Amino acid sequence: MNNDLRQKNLGLFFTYGMSLEKWKKYGMYDRELALYKLIAKKLGKVFLFTYGDEDTGFVVDLAKYGIVVCHKKKHVPNIIYSLILPFAYRREMKSIDIIKTNQMMGVWTAIIAKCVYRKPLITRTGYTYSRFAYLKKKYIKYIFGKIIECLASFFSDKIVVATKIEKQYYPTWVYKKITIIPNYVDTSLFKPDISKNNDKKEKKLLCIGRLTKQKNLFNLIEAVGIVDNVTLQIIGQGELKEQLIEFAKEKNVHVEFLGAKPHEELPKYINQADIFILPSFYEGNPKVLLEAMACGALVIGTDVEGIRKIILDSNAILSGINVKQLCVAINNLLLYNNVVKQQISKNMRNFIINNFSLEHVIKLEIKNIVYILS
Repeated sequence: MNNDLRQKNLGLFFTYGMSLEKWKKYGMYDRELALYKLIAKKLGKVFLFTYGDEDTGFVVDLAKYGIVVCHKKKHVPNIIYSLILPFAYRREMKSIDIIKTNQMMGVWTAIIAKCVYRKPLITRTGYTYSRFAYLKKKYIKYIFGKIIECLASFFSDKIVVATKIEKQYYPTWVYKKITIIPNYVDTSLFKPDISKNNDKKEKKLLCIGRLTKQKNLFNLIEAVGIVDNVTLQIIGQGELKEQLIEFAKEKNVHVEFLGAKPHEELPKYINQADIFILPSFYEGNPKVLLEAMACGALVIGTDVEGIRKIILDSNAILSGINVKQLCVAINNLLLYNNVVKQQISKNMRNFIINNFSLEHVIKLEIKNIVYILS
């Protein structure tokens, strides 16, 4: 079968409404494509079905890697395009041997393609859409999420989830279809900086994530205000930015809001920080936490779903979500001597290499594709 892989083509359906242009804008482009560049080396071609009518600018560059960009052809609403996409690229669909989604949202497009062209379907969930909607108390989206998850469970040949916890949100009759493939980390990009100075008096705390309620940033800012000689950097965009800026001023806390940064620049910021913290109320399988660990960062994560198991498995610092608990966790980590910190850093790096490296994940992805095609 491995020799035959070079004759097989994969069609990747983008998340509903997503495009290569948006990947670029959000700093996701290089990270998301790294996996599919490697998959294209193993297969014949990888076709990307996107929602970007401006994605024509990526066609030539990605063709060098065996990746074919199938961009949005006409200015039509995304909901309509999601229904006609399989027919707009009829010739390409016929040349594809296996269909895959990048996330659950938009899976109906892939299901249409599967049924019309009779191709096997791998649904990568990305995260459990209904679960996140429920936690955000968006109950209409919760119901919608349950519907598309049921459709995916019925029509998919394989379902890829990132964690054992996510698997548990599906009915037991679906378990035989589920494969666990974690989010990967590019350990050649995210690696420790040996020139880092650990002896400076003022310590820098870094948080990376969307500026939304989920990320628990108000409590983090207040906690930092209690800890001596610590500044906070936050990388990310979101609807709460102005409120967070005003809150930091009100609490007289020094916070640097750095906005969004390209993915390839994140290791620099992680390595310059003394502590990386993810104070969220809940998560799926947070890539940025894994990337910080790959850099050998001293990591604090909250004792919540999506973070807890990663922290416990890696022996990083687990914290509660309220102000006092975050403050205690930060202070405790700052008290460690350099020998202990260096050992923690080494443990973080090894944990990621053994469990989340791109090389490890690509083996799981190819194994899954071979299973479907055999």
